[in-house]
Parts: sequence; structure tokens; C-alpha cells
Amino acid sequence: MKKIILGITGASGAIYAKRILEVTAGHCELDVIASQSSNLVFQEELDIDLDDLLKSYKHVKVHDYKNFLSPLASGSNDFDAYLVAPCSMKTMGQIRFGIGETLLTRVGDIAFKERRKMLLLVREAPFSTVHLENMLRISEMGAIIFPASPGFYHNPQDINSLVDFIVGRVLKTIGLDIKLTKSWKT
Repeated sequence: MKKIILGITGASGAIYAKRILEVTAGHCELDVIASQSSNLVFQEELDIDLDDLLKSYKHVKVHDYKNFLSPLASGSNDFDAYLVAPCSMKTMGQIRFGIGETLLTRVGDIAFKERRKMLLLVREAPFSTVHLENMLRISEMGAIIFPASPGFYHNPQDINSLVDFIVGRVLKTIGLDIKLTKSWKT
């Protein structure tokens, strides 16, 4: 079974992290690192306490974002992919420059040095030149920059269809083929 690490930042887009938590049960081992501000965003956007939500999932192992004694803080800890969803521009910048001041950004540093798959689900608009330069450099370093820009060819009827489009594509990109929407022309 694949081992995935999910980093949840304080960027808008808590619904993406929530859906990833829901659909990955039984498909992978999931370690989660949530930033200090992520719970505030979950409260504001979804009226959900993130800590309570995480406790409700049996397939999730939660790591404190300040705990550098976590096994995730070591390059010898094996994992298949690191997914940051949603990824704030601050976290993206820290990952780009190897600033491992939290467990969230330390795992990004490890993903680069150990050549592990990393995907950043960015949810910001518009992008500044600094954001675009960070994305370009991170992509050149081997990570995947995935803007939360859904397609519309599957004829979405509600916000959940749009979320499923993005989450399904993200999970497929990191090696978890969980069908949430129809593919193009199927």
C-alpha cells in the first residue's frame, strides 16, 4: 500500500484537503501534517474543527507541524508522495528555498533531497511574479505544481463535482487512481 504524506496549510481551499481525507481511506497509508492556521481556515470555510475531523479517520496518522522528532522529519523515512493541499504561497516559497522551519516545509526539503514525488496544490489568484518564479523553480527541481483549476468538460452540476475533478486528478498524478469523475470523452 502506498504511503502518502498530506500537508495542509492555511491557504483557502480546505474543501480539497477534506475530500482527500474522505476518499483515500483504504487506498493508502496517510500521514497528515496540518499547519497552525489550517484549523482556522477549516472553521471559516467549512465550519469544521480540523482536529476533530482528523481524529475521525482510522487511516490517518497525525503529526504536529512543530515536531521535528516525528519520523517524517528524517530522510530515511520512506514515503511514495508528498502532497500539500491546499498549498499557501508562503509554504511554497519556504519549500523552494529549503526553509524547513516546520515539519510541513521540512518534508518538502526531504522530498527534494531524496527525489520523492511532491505535488503542491496551489490555490491563489492572481499569481504574482514571485509566485510564478517560485513555481517555475520548484517545477525545475522536480515537483509538480498543480493549480486548483477545474475543467468543465465533465459537466459539473455543483461545487462538489468541481472539487472531485481536482482531487481525482491530483490523486492520479501521485499514483492513486481513485475515479471521482469521468475522463475526457468517456
